[in-house]
Amino acid sequence: MPLTQKDLLLLVSLALNVLLLWRLARRGGAALPESLPSVAGESRPPPPSRPVSAVDLKGVRQEMRNGNMIQAIKLYRQLTGCGLADAKHAVEALERE
Repeated sequence: MPLTQKDLLLLVSLALNVLLLWRLARRGGAALPESLPSVAGESRPPPPSRPVSAVDLKGVRQEMRNGNMIQAIKLYRQLTGCGLADAKHAVEALERE
């Protein structure tokens, strides 16, 4: 049974959460629930490595409207130079706007 785009996005999301928890555990970080953006209620993505204009985000938003979340994340990464986790959180924040 082939995976759908939604299944793949869920797997990426879970993998990123596992990576975040692993990094926090290695650092001996703060209490886990407060340090997770989705639990703490933080809706602002981290600042991109390079500034992003509204014109650049137009393509990201178009991919989102077409249901291509993975493509939207890839495009955001290309535009900003940020990592996968940061791009995912930024695109999710754009989706909530």
